[in-house]
Amino acid sequence: AGSTLLLTRYPASSFSAISPTPSKLTKDPPAPFKWPILGTLPDFLSRGGIDKFAEVHESMYREFGPVYGMSILGDDEIVVCDPVVFGSILRQEGKFPIGAAEGVSTFTDYYKENNLTMAMRGASNGPEWWEWRDSLNADMFAAWDTYMPAIAETCRKISDVAGYEVSENIAFVDFISRAAFDMFETVMYGSSSFTTNSKVAKPEDIEFVMASQAAFDITGALLSNPMEKLFEGDLYKKFVVNMDKTFSFARKRTKKYADLALMDQQQVQQPQRSRQFKQFFFADEVSADAGVDEESSKCPVQKIRNAIPTKFVNPSFIERLVHRGELNNEDISEIGAPLLMAGVDTTAYVMSWLYLNLASNPDVQTKLAEELHSVLKGADLTTVEQMDSLPYLRACIRESHRLTPPVPIQAKKLKQEVDIVLPNGDIYHVEAGKRIFLNLRAFP
Repeated sequence: AGSTLLLTRYPASSFSAISPTPSKLTKDPPAPFKWPILGTLPDFLSRGGIDKFAEVHESMYREFGPVYGMSILGDDEIVVCDPVVFGSILRQEGKFPIGAAEGVSTFTDYYKENNLTMAMRGASNGPEWWEWRDSLNADMFAAWDTYMPAIAETCRKISDVAGYEVSENIAFVDFISRAAFDMFETVMYGSSSFTTNSKVAKPEDIEFVMASQAAFDITGALLSNPMEKLFEGDLYKKFVVNMDKTFSFARKRTKKYADLALMDQQQVQQPQRSRQFKQFFFADEVSADAGVDEESSKCPVQKIRNAIPTKFVNPSFIERLVHRGELNNEDISEIGAPLLMAGVDTTAYVMSWLYLNLASNPDVQTKLAEELHSVLKGADLTTVEQMDSLPYLRACIRESHRLTPPVPIQAKKLKQEVDIVLPNGDIYHVEAGKRIFLNLRAFP
């Protein structure tokens, strides 16, 4: 009933974004009282602060409507509650959008202070960000389905120990975080250290998961209390310690696997290059050599590029980056921590809420189990074709993600100014570079 009231009160087509016209009369969005220096921080804290971030924005929506303002220590923001207008804002981003990661100053400041160039590119915008994304896209995002067999094998081993471990050794929330790490580690390196199995888990692997969790948890508190960083309080020091742990671990492990991949590649390429040399100078001998692969002799370079040596179920992300040759191993090692941290945190959150939402709706859980048994018949989920034959599974994941997204708001910045226009004629002006949020809790 609550959801229906919210949607009825503010229809989805209630406002839009347009390019600003100087002659139009604009107004400030409704907002809590703005104190000198502190801005609306006291109101934010009184509504629950960072620990109740979702509840804060639900109450703001109910009190102020589809558009409202906030100001945390002088950093003015505007929040919209309709995906339609947020979509129109996104369409004005241009070729190089300003991503949400750039606004998380705890991470970006850490990257700058530690001269982490590759990490900074991933949290920036413009041509450098584009080059960073492009260097990873082909082997990570575009080829996501090629990692399914390895992920399935890891998930099978996680499932084998889940019941015992959660009952006897590991709290559910920690087990899910470890499971996310095990899966993402499989994508990155080709295999997992299985932190979900207390009999084989190594202390340094568990420490990475805990440090990564702590860094993300502390980030929220630091963003709502910038004074902690300014005066290097205990909370900020704790954040730095955990970031140091995650980067040290991920950098060493990624470098190790990158170096091994490079060695494997060189071992494979050496005999192939030898055959190329023979083909060029001793064509007759090469033709007579029964050991030469016919396809390789026709196009040895293409053969080298297509063959990614691996001992795993499928080539790892690191092996593919090394094989592509666009990044050196030092650069590859630096991107390990941001990717692992982001992958573990978001995956763990999505999985935790999926299981909780399923447990809260046993009829849905039963229907999903029936579909899985009927389609997979006990087999692993390893292909796109299998996924396409599981529409109810996809629906459950999407509905859980819609109801309980990883964060209650989504942030964006535009490099140009824009006006938000309501049907009653109200116009809210947004300056270039000002943060614009979409309140994901306004349309449950």
